[in-house]
Amino acid sequence: MASTQWAATERLQVRVVMVEGMSIEGDLHLQPSTALHEDPETPLGCSIGPSFFPLSLPSGDVVFLAKAQVAALAYQESSDSGS
Repeated sequence: MASTQWAATERLQVRVVMVEGMSIEGDLHLQPSTALHEDPETPLGCSIGPSFFPLSLPSGDVVFLAKAQVAALAYQESSDSGS
């Protein structure tokens, strides 16, 4: 089931700034719903749960970033987000 959910994620292009100053660009994978609610996951929602989150890099590689090492997360909301 988890692999099916991964395939159904919405990708959101982000820039992650780490506490040491390094900036990483890639895609977050947002779930269509979460264990806490039926609404789509948000970038802020990624901060809840496990200590790490996956980020797909432009090269196709996937890295796991420790949330405790993230200083900032920048992204543009899509125009169809409903807000």
